[in-house]
Amino acid sequence: MNFNVVAYITAYQDLPSIQKCIKSLKFQSFIPKNLLIIDNSQKALSLDIQIPHIIQYCPENIGVAGGLKLATEWAIENNYDFLWTFDQDSQPDPNTLKILLSEYEYLNQKNIPVGIISPTIIDYQTQKKLPNGLLKKYKLEWILPEISPPFFHYYREKLYQCDVVITSGSLINLQAAKNIALPNPDLFIDGVDWEYCLNMRKHGYHICVSEKTTMQHNFGTYLTHLNKSHPIYIYSPLRYYYINRNHTYIETRLSNNPYYKTLSYLHRIKSLIKKIGKIIIYEPGQKLIKIWASCLGFYHGLIGKLGKTWLL
Repeated sequence: MNFNVVAYITAYQDLPSIQKCIKSLKFQSFIPKNLLIIDNSQKALSLDIQIPHIIQYCPENIGVAGGLKLATEWAIENNYDFLWTFDQDSQPDPNTLKILLSEYEYLNQKNIPVGIISPTIIDYQTQKKLPNGLLKKYKLEWILPEISPPFFHYYREKLYQCDVVITSGSLINLQAAKNIALPNPDLFIDGVDWEYCLNMRKHGYHICVSEKTTMQHNFGTYLTHLNKSHPIYIYSPLRYYYINRNHTYIETRLSNNPYYKTLSYLHRIKSLIKKIGKIIIYEPGQKLIKIWASCLGFYHGLIGKLGKTWLL
């Protein structure tokens, strides 16, 4: 395979996690040509990196969204073929990049316009697969193909199409990225992957998942399972704000049809009520501030107030 791939990691404060992520890239069977790190930490991390790399220090913290925008621009300007994106708490299997590129070659030979290819994501704490997002008129539904196979299109065995994958682990085809809007830095964190994947889909590019390889990813502080398919995680007030704001902003703008628009508002209200209920039942502390953060995020998402607005 003759592809120029640059890997990208968003770093923030957690040195042990990012070192594990870097190590997993170093031991890939197909090693990226370069590694770009955006360090959003208050104090620059002292990193041990033994592969070609570039570090850009951003103490003002431009978030996941700002970092992804910068990385995409940089990769395009420097004529790379693919950008392989990571959160710092992710570790792909050793053959992941080689397999994703092989899947791309197969799809390209079939004249399928590929935007993003992702490995199967495994929650590090529960060892469960992460569902993938499917667009359903006015909302995104998160489904595993083995649970609801009719909803998924398989190109071939262990390679299927969906509408949204998470940012971490995504191999972005930069030829496709040149033709769509850059990631929206005003989302800051959370929902960046939703909007970017949906923009790819609007322009006719496919979002693909390979079941031939996996990536371990830490989604938050795992507490328990509500049922087999609904894990319970606890978050900081900041995360509750951005989750509710950005998801509300994106989903309420999926359709201009008044009927679906109304259903989207109702869906987001229902989601907010569930979040508040989860906070009351499961969160060990800061319940009131987390409820307030969720409600304020919901309101700001409705009115479209984006940016780095919650700093607690």
